[in-house]
Amino acid sequence: MQPTHSVAAGLDYIGVGPILAYLHQIGRIRVEAATDAEVLQGLRLVMRREGIIPALESAHAFVTALQEAPRLPTDATILINQSGRGDKDIFTIAEALGDARWRAFLGAKVAAWEREGQWS
Repeated sequence: MQPTHSVAAGLDYIGVGPILAYLHQIGRIRVEAATDAEVLQGLRLVMRREGIIPALESAHAFVTALQEAPRLPTDATILINQSGRGDKDIFTIAEALGDARWRAFLGAKVAAWEREGQWS
């Protein structure tokens, strides 16, 4: 087995669970992969267009959905199961996106919380 790395800590593991492997084997699910760069691009788009910050693990699903949407009929619906909110990853996301304004905003918030004794 090869070591892995993903910007999404919840996906940074080797192997696939037996249930997912079985569902793939019988054709009930299709398994796709996305690079960190694709995930970050999709994350930016979802944040701007939908006003949500998906968990980094869920952001992987948006990559394939965004790639396939243009080829679907106009009345098609894509359902993405959000595994969580990205606010738990807010510092990881800020670092990965490299957005200086966002990092400055977060830094100011942390400094204010430290002054108020809310951050320890």
